[in-house]
Amino acid sequence: MINLDNVKHIHFVGIGGVSMSALAQLMHKEGKIISGCDDVIKQSIAQMEKSGYNIKKHSNKTAVLEADLVVYTSAISQNHKDIVLAKSLHIPIVERAEFLSLIAKKYKTTIAVSGTHGKTTTTAMLAEVLSKLHPTVHVGGKSKFGNLKIGGKNFFITEACEFNKSFLCLQPNVSVILNIEEDHMECYRDFDDLIASFSQFINKTSDFIVLNHNFLHFFKQFLTKKKIICFDIDKKSDYWATNLTENNGCFSFDFYADNFCFGNVKLSVFGKHNVFNAVATMATALELGVQFKDIKTKIENFKSVQRRFEFLLNQNIKVVHDYAHHPTEIKSAISTAKLINKNGRIICIFQPHTFSRTEKLLKDFLTCFDKATSLVLVPTFKAREKEKDGLTSKQLFEKLDDNLDATYFDDLDKCAKYLLNIKKDNDLFLFLGAGDIDEFAKKFAKILKK
Repeated sequence: MINLDNVKHIHFVGIGGVSMSALAQLMHKEGKIISGCDDVIKQSIAQMEKSGYNIKKHSNKTAVLEADLVVYTSAISQNHKDIVLAKSLHIPIVERAEFLSLIAKKYKTTIAVSGTHGKTTTTAMLAEVLSKLHPTVHVGGKSKFGNLKIGGKNFFITEACEFNKSFLCLQPNVSVILNIEEDHMECYRDFDDLIASFSQFINKTSDFIVLNHNFLHFFKQFLTKKKIICFDIDKKSDYWATNLTENNGCFSFDFYADNFCFGNVKLSVFGKHNVFNAVATMATALELGVQFKDIKTKIENFKSVQRRFEFLLNQNIKVVHDYAHHPTEIKSAISTAKLINKNGRIICIFQPHTFSRTEKLLKDFLTCFDKATSLVLVPTFKAREKEKDGLTSKQLFEKLDDNLDATYFDDLDKCAKYLLNIKKDNDLFLFLGAGDIDEFAKKFAKILKK
């Protein structure tokens, strides 16, 4: 067992990722020497270098020779030069999820947020609502405090991702399960295997579980063994929201615990899905002893994290980017866009994320854009995969219904020219995807601002 207290120098392979960079920063704050490498040197890495990190592109042999521990992401090949070198030198090597679990053990209470959708937003919400408890927070996206918030040693809040079953490395005191849908199915035999993994996650939770009531039937075997607190919308539960009212894409609701109404809550974030995220957050906070008046103030003032229905331009023509890359998330983003842009067109520009997801969820991808005015597809963000692992964006385009106004571009410059050519007043351009499409969206918005 690795004891982080005895580790002086940590080398991160793939340090540029949002999660990895946050963990590296946390260790740097604790006095560790930090080095790393990444194939893409982003602005965030340049800022880290200024803080004293030794970061190189692709490989950092010198740093590995001095390291006590090497941490890598699951997207990194075992044939990476730094990993091969570390193995030859018998330097301990751990995957990111295992390293996260080592960090979590240093805190009195770990709160792990899981689910197919909403993890980043809910983790950031919890950071705000539980601020009086001074938590240390590790976020998989950029909130107003970035991807890391340094607090005390009593509470550690982190995302718990089901990709590669990595969330099973954690042993949380409190777990939040927002929803469960088929995703990352290249890591699971079938849906039953996915549910079995969430069951293990529940079993590893020591204090209580905050669970979306719609998925309780999968876990009834735990009702006499674990403290499960359920939340829902328009359905009586332990905690629930009702009397929803929409105003320009944001929702207000009455918040209940069983039959008791705490009061009305008005969110500042877009989309009905964020009502679920808010209720889960509020339920967790109340169970931890936070007063409702403090919860209400924080949740109402909460602003969304980056790339979650983020306005890049909000004029007569609107440009929005959303991290949505799963069919359910795409439907939600389009529904929210229609609430905001009631009298205009919704033009979706989608960059699929991984070939395997496109193939395994093809049926849903073929229908999730139906409510959009038109769809523009650009090449798949490969991430850790190769084309042989599933379906390409062009293959998805070829399978779409002829009734859907859809176009495919393999060249982003041509795509931008097309979008500029078709733009009209009151259009909302909705850029969707978890890859690097946000950079394309920012450039397009910048052109429109001129």
